[in-house]
Amino acid sequence: MKSTRTSNTSVIDHLLSIFVFVAFLVEFLLVPSASHSLFFILLAMAFFDILAGFAVSLRSAGRDVNFR
Repeated sequence: MKSTRTSNTSVIDHLLSIFVFVAFLVEFLLVPSASHSLFFILLAMAFFDILAGFAVSLRSAGRDVNFR
């Protein structure tokens, strides 16, 4: 999985996921022809992508911490 990496590219991946979600949300709310059930399902998928990505990243980052 891409989200298990803890590097700069994973941060960029998360930012792009947030950008896609915000773009879906703005379009869903402002464009009347985009407010249908299929577009809402895509919006929900983008939201769950953000949640899952952050959850996995936080879990894997916790495993990378070394205490001496």
